[in-house]
Amino acid sequence: MKTLENYKHYSIIDFLEFPDDAIFALVSKELNVVYISQSTILVTGVNKILSYMKKNRNVRDLLPKFELIVLSTSLNKRDRELQVSFYMDDFKKAGWKVLNSKKPLRFKGVYIAKRDNMYYVYLNSARSSKYVVGVFPSAEEAKEFFKKNYRNKEIRKMVYSTNKYTKAYLGKKYPKV
Repeated sequence: MKTLENYKHYSIIDFLEFPDDAIFALVSKELNVVYISQSTILVTGVNKILSYMKKNRNVRDLLPKFELIVLSTSLNKRDRELQVSFYMDDFKKAGWKVLNSKKPLRFKGVYIAKRDNMYYVYLNSARSSKYVVGVFPSAEEAKEFFKKNYRNKEIRKMVYSTNKYTKAYLGKKYPKV
C-alpha cells in the first residue's frame, strides 16, 4: 500500500471544481481510521461521507482530525466499486480501522456459459449478481479471453472484450474507458 503522502490531497473547495470520477478517503493519521467512498460527482461522495459522520456522533466529534484524499480517478463505475474493496483490504492489512459498513463489490468467480449459440464470459459477484464481460461465437475464443484477462483469482479490474458481439450485447452498458 502507498503511504498517504503518495496521494494527492485536496481541500473541500477544490472538490467543487473536480470533474473526474474518483475513489477517495476521509483519513485520520492520528486516529488511524479511514472511510473510503467512490462517486461520479465528488461533491455527492463527500456528502455521503459527511452524512456518515453526522449519523455517527462518536466519529463526528473527531471530524477536525480528518483530511480528504483522492485515491484514484477516471475509472468506470463497476471498476470504482471493485477498487474500493481492494483499498479497504489494503488499509486493513496496513493496520487501519476501516469505518465503512457497506460490503464492497467482490467477485467470487469467472465462468463461461453457452446461450443462444454464443459463449458468454461472466463475472459472478459475492452479491450473487452476474456481469457479462465477453460474448463470443466459439468456446475457444471465450476460453482465450478468459485465460488472458482472468487467470488471477484476485479480480481488481473488470476487463471487457472489445469484439462486436460484446459491444452489441451490452449496448449502452458497454463501459466508456
